[in-house]
Amino acid sequence: MHEWRKGLLTLRAKLMLITFGIILLSLVSTATIAYTASYYTIKDETIKQMNLAIRQTILRVDDKLKGFFTVALTMAYDYRTQDAIAQTGRSNTVENSIRVNQLLSYLRTCIGSYKDIENILIYDTVSNKRFTQFGYRDITTTSIYDNKVRTAIFNENYGEAVYIIWEGSETGQKRIGIVMPILNGQRDRLGAVVLIIREDVFKILYESEIYPDLGMFLLTDEQGKTISSSGISESQKIAIADLAGSGSNSVMLDGQEFLETIYMSSLNRWRYYALFPIDRLMVGITKGLILTLLIELSLGAVLLVLLALLLGYSFYKPLTDMLGRIEQAILNNSPLERIHRTDEIGMIYNRVGEMLILNDELRKINYDKEMEAKEWELRSLRYQINPHFLYNTLADVVYLIQMKSIKNAETMLRALISLYRVNFNSENKVIPLKDEIENLKNYMQIQKLRFADKIVFQLEIRPEINDKLILQLVLQPIVENAIYHGIMPKENGGTILIRAFALGEALITEIYDDGVGMSEDKIACLLSDSDDTAEKMEIFSALRNINKRLQLFYGDKCSLQITSKESAGTCVTLSVPSYTPYRGGHDAAEN
Repeated sequence: MHEWRKGLLTLRAKLMLITFGIILLSLVSTATIAYTASYYTIKDETIKQMNLAIRQTILRVDDKLKGFFTVALTMAYDYRTQDAIAQTGRSNTVENSIRVNQLLSYLRTCIGSYKDIENILIYDTVSNKRFTQFGYRDITTTSIYDNKVRTAIFNENYGEAVYIIWEGSETGQKRIGIVMPILNGQRDRLGAVVLIIREDVFKILYESEIYPDLGMFLLTDEQGKTISSSGISESQKIAIADLAGSGSNSVMLDGQEFLETIYMSSLNRWRYYALFPIDRLMVGITKGLILTLLIELSLGAVLLVLLALLLGYSFYKPLTDMLGRIEQAILNNSPLERIHRTDEIGMIYNRVGEMLILNDELRKINYDKEMEAKEWELRSLRYQINPHFLYNTLADVVYLIQMKSIKNAETMLRALISLYRVNFNSENKVIPLKDEIENLKNYMQIQKLRFADKIVFQLEIRPEINDKLILQLVLQPIVENAIYHGIMPKENGGTILIRAFALGEALITEIYDDGVGMSEDKIACLLSDSDDTAEKMEIFSALRNINKRLQLFYGDKCSLQITSKESAGTCVTLSVPSYTPYRGGHDAAEN
């Protein structure tokens, strides 16, 4: 049954492993598909959201530009500006007039309110003078700075705002100028308001809302000239400027995929280009998805283990119960009750029950046959009494009668009759030790009458073991063997000692003789199962007979040991289980 349990455990492990593998494969496949689908779905949604955020940022940048335009327009139509310009043609001391002071105060206020405006200049076309927050200066000063303003003022489209760019200014930064013409009520040109703005204003505003270390920003004018940029090389500017249209696309630039957003300002047709690397955009999302996937896989793995254990248990528990019932039925030698299950386990269980019933019937048949055969063999061995002993005993009786020793002849005949009555009429396999000893005394009495004083018999039997059961007719053949093969070969005869005592759960009987003894080779041949050896050792057939009877009846619970030394005697030790008879004469040994 232990092999069944071992096989069942192996089957359970295999089933759990197979279940675990199938569910794990399904879980990984499902997770992979879910991850892929989620990745691209989230990627598309993230690109949309990022594009919307970039467009909103560009719109705020463009709103800033429109704000500058509004400031320039407001100042160009402000009465203080127009009055100050008008006064420049009448007096060379305009800077001392109230209106000029009001204008300068106004300019300072504007610059203080709009921190992104670096300077505000007002040009006079009549006297070629210019007002700034720092004072008055002649417009004819030879510099790129003034020449570009002058060109913008007298542009034929001077009624519209003009944007000019200064490269290499005094601070080393690019400047952007918004030139707004100053017109009177008759739309005559009076001069111009110029707002000076640093070009990085737009870049700083863009980077404040978009990751500065990742995104690229480019602002170009109507002709494609760069006004402001951030994080982009000259070669990339050219490549970006070549992209036509507006809107959002996924484009490749220098081997990297970017989210591209293009917007054209409605104010001056300037173009805003914003590029954001998609792989950087997906880094956080990918980590989040991986973390989510790992959590789901961990939870799935835990669920998987629990499910595998549940499946294994649901299969293993009925099998364990089934094997337990089968084992109990075998141990108790009882039939196996049928169970009302229609599944495979129920079918197997009921089939096993039928097989156990059939096997039990066959076992009983075989057991009865074996017991019958053993019984006949035991009887055959018991009846193998030496015919020479009977012949010699009867001859001695005749001799005693002839010698007129009628009493001794009668005693010998009575002992012989008692001996054979016990040997042939008793149906019991085991008898109390005291009866076996009594039978042995009859045998010893006959031998004493035959051999007179040549043999001395001694008995040492513990009284508390008289009722212990022993296999019938096992001591007399051993004593007989001691007489004929131990004592008789000696000229002066000898002594035979029979001792019996209890040792734990065993009944020990020792038959010792001080005869001629035997060698170890003879002892080995004596206890050998080989028939050839037995034929060579016919003189020891009695001991072989006893040993075989003991093995047939007691099995491995008994032992027959022979210790002997040449010229020193022999001791035969018999150990059998110590049984006590039941009431009614039945013996425990037979069970």
